[in-house]
Parts: sequence; C-alpha cells; structure tokens
Amino acid sequence: MHVESPNNRLARCMNRLSSMWYWHAIVFLAVGCVSTEGRAVEVIDFVDVYGLRTLSREAVLAAAGVKPGDNVPVASEEIVRKLEALPGVARAAVAVIHAPAMPSSGKTIVVVYLGVDESPEPRATYKPAPRGEFVLPDALVATYEDFERSLAASMNRGDYGEDDSNGYALVGDEASRTIQKQFVPLAEQHFDQLIKVLQNAESERQRAIAAWVIGYASDKRRVAAELTGAVRDSEKTVRNNAMRGLAIIIGFAQHHPELKLDVSCDTFIDMLDSVKWTDRNKAMAVLNALIETDMNTLAELRERALPGLAEMARWHYEGHATQAFFILAKVAGLNEEQMVEAWRAGKRDEVIARALARTDVQR
Repeated sequence: MHVESPNNRLARCMNRLSSMWYWHAIVFLAVGCVSTEGRAVEVIDFVDVYGLRTLSREAVLAAAGVKPGDNVPVASEEIVRKLEALPGVARAAVAVIHAPAMPSSGKTIVVVYLGVDESPEPRATYKPAPRGEFVLPDALVATYEDFERSLAASMNRGDYGEDDSNGYALVGDEASRTIQKQFVPLAEQHFDQLIKVLQNAESERQRAIAAWVIGYASDKRRVAAELTGAVRDSEKTVRNNAMRGLAIIIGFAQHHPELKLDVSCDTFIDMLDSVKWTDRNKAMAVLNALIETDMNTLAELRERALPGLAEMARWHYEGHATQAFFILAKVAGLNEEQMVEAWRAGKRDEVIARALARTDVQR
C-alpha cells in the first residue's frame, strides 16, 4: 500500500508522477538495503560522480576503474585510495547503493557513487566521537532490530509506502508499521535516556538507534533540537537517521505552526558538500522541507549550493536525482505543476540551466 505524506511537497510531486517509490527508495536506506537475491553475479547499473570542481568526470571514472556492467566491487578502500591520489583531491568516498528498479518488482538497481572533495578544509565537519558508557534498554533495541528485519523483508517485496502525517514515519507494510507503533510509547518512556545515548554514547550503533527512535516522541521541538545536534555526529548512519527524522518533523510543522520550530538551513547546506553520499541525500530531504517554511533557505541555496545541486540533479538514477531537481526547480521559480511537467517532459537540463541563471536574483 502506498500512502502519500501530506507534509512533503516532494512526495506529492512524485506521487503525481506515479513514482512515489523513488522517494522511499531514498529514505529507507537508513536501515537496510533491498535484497540482491536472484542476481547470480551482481553488476553495476550506473556510476555517478559528485564533488567535482576542477577535475573532470572522465578523470574520476578512469582513476576508479569502474563502469556499468562491471561486477560490484566487494571493497571500496582501493578505489578510495586511487581517487585520493588524483591531483587536488583531499578526500574521497565510494557508496554502493541498491535501489528498486520499479514498484513492487523486487528487482534492484545498483548505483556506484564516487565522491571527491577538492577543498583543503571540508565544509561538512563533524563532532568528536563521544566516549560515554550510556546504553538503551534491551527491549527498545530488540524492537528496533525487529523493525529492521521486517522492513528489509517489505523492501524485498517492493513495498515502499509511508505515512508521515503524525510527525513520524509509519511504513505501508502492516507488519513493519505495527512494530513502528511500538516506538511511540518507548520513545516517551525512555526519552531522557534516548537523549543521553544520542549525545554521549560511545557505541555508534546505540546512537543510530537513538536517532531513529527519538523521532517518535511527542515533544517535537525538543526532538528537532536534538536531531539537529546529531547531524554533526561523527558516524554517517547517526547523521542519516537524524536528518531523516528531522525532515519528517519539519514537514509536520508546516501544518502545526504552533510548534514554532527553529531549524537553520546552514548545517544542511554544508552537508551538500560532504564527501559522504548519505549526508547529501538526507540533507536534500531536510532542505526540501525547509524551503516550504523558510524563504531564507531558498536564498541561501541560490548563493551557496547551486553547482552541487546541479551535479546531483543530473545523476543517472532518477530516484536519487529528483530531490536536487525539485530544489532547483523552486530556485528557477517553477510552481508545482510546472516542475512536475518539466520532469515528465525530460526537461531536466533546461530547468537546471534556468536555476543556474537566477543567481543574480535579489535575496
């Protein structure tokens, strides 16, 4: 069952395109991947690059030595080493993402992303890893692990629906949704412990679980503040889960202005320059939500992020390119109907060019 979130304009646009599965292919990567069962030898479908400033795409692809049709690399360390040997590359990363080929097909697309950062000092910076001995209750961890297994099974069946209307995620799969509903009382009962673990626990796994479950607590202002702090966590899965939950809460706040959320776009614009694919992916989700409530976000994106967004809007796998495309469509001044029609008509490059040409618009 596919349930549209009324709090997310991107989701509405994608629903109008009969492509809601694109969005859910993105957001569910926090907790699991689609199974590759049935593919005797897993091969690469697409290879994309991000972070280019002076280097060419061709130079990065040549250094990495991977292309569509190749076997999926088992380890990425050697590719990272080759990329970091390129002139001017300060750091690099490789992400292998399994995404659905089409709704309910059970088949997957494999996309390899090659990230490079040519900046001596990264804009996306992280806090030192904490060293506290805080842990979550066993029952809460067990419930989360049950959810992971259930969600993985539902993804393998091609079920990507989600309802965010309560300010937290409830997936379309009934078994997974039933488990998720248990997070609501657990988050209330263990709210203080979730905060302690999220801020101070040495265990990355514990912090990642806390970042996910705390989003189900009722004090959305406090949750938003805690998740915003976790966006600078040293572990990418913690950041991923924090931004995912925060995007949902910001969307929820659009219909509940009494929450008076105060979330700055600065951190998330910085994350658009991260060498980590998950940082960029989830930062776009947060920024798409912030644009609806904070006009300053669009102005800041216009000034600070257009080249990177254009790069991501050109990615081959459409399910990963849509978030950047819709941000750029908003920069270009398109309304919802116009951006949907532009996407349907294959006018991606035209919209990107129009957005890049609007850098002189008054802030």
